[in-house]
Amino acid sequence: MSNLMNNKGLGIIAAVIIMLIVAVMGLTVVSLYSRNIGGSQNYVQSQQAFYLAESGVQRALLSLTKQNWTDWSDCIAPSCKTITTNVAGYGTYDVSVAAYNSNTPTITATGYVPSSANPLARRVVVVQPKKESLFNKYGALAGGGGGPGNIGIDIKGNGFSDSYDSTINCAYNTVCNGTLNKGNDGDLATNSDINIVGNGFIFGDAYTSPTGTFSNTGSISGAIYRDMAVPLSPVTVPASLTSLSSGGAISSTVTLASGNYKFTDINIKSNDNLIIIGPAQIYLTGTKSIAMAGSSKISVTGSGPVAFYFDGSVSIGGQGLDNASTLPSNLTLFGTSSATSISLSGQANFYGAIYAPSAELDVTGGGDVFGSVMIDQLKIATSWNGGLHHDTGLVVYDPNNSLPRSVVYWNAAEGWNEAYNK
Repeated sequence: MSNLMNNKGLGIIAAVIIMLIVAVMGLTVVSLYSRNIGGSQNYVQSQQAFYLAESGVQRALLSLTKQNWTDWSDCIAPSCKTITTNVAGYGTYDVSVAAYNSNTPTITATGYVPSSANPLARRVVVVQPKKESLFNKYGALAGGGGGPGNIGIDIKGNGFSDSYDSTINCAYNTVCNGTLNKGNDGDLATNSDINIVGNGFIFGDAYTSPTGTFSNTGSISGAIYRDMAVPLSPVTVPASLTSLSSGGAISSTVTLASGNYKFTDINIKSNDNLIIIGPAQIYLTGTKSIAMAGSSKISVTGSGPVAFYFDGSVSIGGQGLDNASTLPSNLTLFGTSSATSISLSGQANFYGAIYAPSAELDVTGGGDVFGSVMIDQLKIATSWNGGLHHDTGLVVYDPNNSLPRSVVYWNAAEGWNEAYNK
């Protein structure tokens, strides 16, 4: 009998122990489940804060590209913009852009969930964008053209666009170190329409306005994008040029040494040769800023860049504007808002960049164009059988830092900080 009682007692004790073990295991499972739920919530909130910070970065990149700071405020620090935005149902992001008007801005964006006043999660993204000149992106950009429904780029005949890189010390369409210096980055863009008639061809991509048309889809090697809306800012002539006294007109053979000059116009003909030794800047104020006829020639030599600023029309004929270095970076034509007409009709190749937001550029001569052009309208005549060779390595002389740029990527400073206030 005593053995039976002992066995029952042991059974009860064992049952209690088992119950205790089961209870502990249950509590452990519940605890682990609660922790996982909390961890999952933390992860979701952290990701949500990160996406808010990324939204802030994208907003800053758009403002940098368009240089539009509407709704932004000035920071305490100089050359800095800041903005705070509440995204209903998600959280808040703060963004600041330091040195926003330079080529090396820094974006700091912070996302908060549920709010910056009482954050349960915070993520910080620091971005250092690289701002690239639009000359590196497009072989030609027609900023106006009358807007959507109008032709911004009109190519007739056999004209074509392609690309090369002048910085690798290798001529266009030449094999150097086993690589042909010729590519398919001859991108053409306009804020309106593109019209191609005949055998014209784009070795690259094409960009039109969101409602723009591209007339001949069989005349392009790349893609067609309808999202172009890039305004071209007006040219500002440096004060170092506007303050000079005018030297009148140049109408015969002359050599200009390195320096800054101001004239009414260049009007040469016959065998006249204007020699310019760079670096040099020349401001032309006349209604016919450059007019070349006969066998006249403008020769750009020297070790540095030569920049022309002009208020009137430009007609480059004769033996053309000869850039002895064949480096487009060494020659730039800047047309002010009153410069509405540029003509390339000579037989010589043109190596350089053209930035004239109000001008129509007519290409009718036999020479090729190496570099990049940014104008109001581009018209390539049936008589032109040459090529527009986009220099993807073009570095344009821009003393006022006023030319438009596009944000193309950001560096690897995409770190983040997390903080949970539980």
